[in-house]
Amino acid sequence: MIQRSDRAMRVAKRQGGKSVVISGKEPTPEKLDLAQARLELAIESDIHTALQYGGLHLNFQPIVGVNGKIEAFEALMRCTLNSRVIPPSQFIPVAEKTGLIIRLGEWALVQGASYAARLQKEWGHSKVAVNVSRAQLTSSKFLHILNGALLCSNVSPQQIELELTESLFLDMSTTVQSNIRSIRELGIGLAIDDFGTGYSCLASLKDLPATKLKLDRAFVVVLPEDKRAYSVVKAMTKLAQDLGMTVVAEGVETQNQCDALVDAGVDAIQGHLYAPAMPQDALLTWLHQRGH
Repeated sequence: MIQRSDRAMRVAKRQGGKSVVISGKEPTPEKLDLAQARLELAIESDIHTALQYGGLHLNFQPIVGVNGKIEAFEALMRCTLNSRVIPPSQFIPVAEKTGLIIRLGEWALVQGASYAARLQKEWGHSKVAVNVSRAQLTSSKFLHILNGALLCSNVSPQQIELELTESLFLDMSTTVQSNIRSIRELGIGLAIDDFGTGYSCLASLKDLPATKLKLDRAFVVVLPEDKRAYSVVKAMTKLAQDLGMTVVAEGVETQNQCDALVDAGVDAIQGHLYAPAMPQDALLTWLHQRGH
């Protein structure tokens, strides 16, 4: 009501004043904002419900080395309420906006570590990569949560890898730098996710003690036809490897894409060419069928 009243007042002033303007039925940006706000409020409520009653789960996608060896499994969060699937593209932005991403991140750390323990027991090898948000790393309590997840799951730090987004480069505060140093001192690997299309900063890249760089799928989808994209992939791969990182290409769907990436020198592949993200039991079945 305040938005509509304000709009009516501004229109009346533009008309010279001393007039009545009715606002509310026309398709205005304010109404679109209101609809978006209502949607976000509903999604926020869904997140609270999922956290309380178990509507969250993790799917896992294999990361396969060019030699065919499985390097790790990325944990990808999913949300289902009353048989209704809420896509990550909807609930993750709302969680980031409301601060709920910290609770979601803590839940993912505990669940990811628990599955790493299960993989170790039933398969004999495991490394699970868990996405960590910027909000988590800016918290002074992050290390307590991380150590708690390792302790409760009884897994070694080497069985966990944390994936960071490029947006963290915008906030290399003292707390963030301290958390990153402590993560590496524990022996946990650090991966830079979706590299190349966001806030790529070579100055920060040289100072960040990352162990892995993941190339964004935007570079992959146009291969092998786009020679310029191939040149960029090859250059970024060489740079990352010279800095001591392994390079993973994300979103690989065809053998031609894979061949081009291998030729460019990447170390590992992630995408539907090998396997989609799968629930825990389905992944174990896939592993046994694959003969590992």
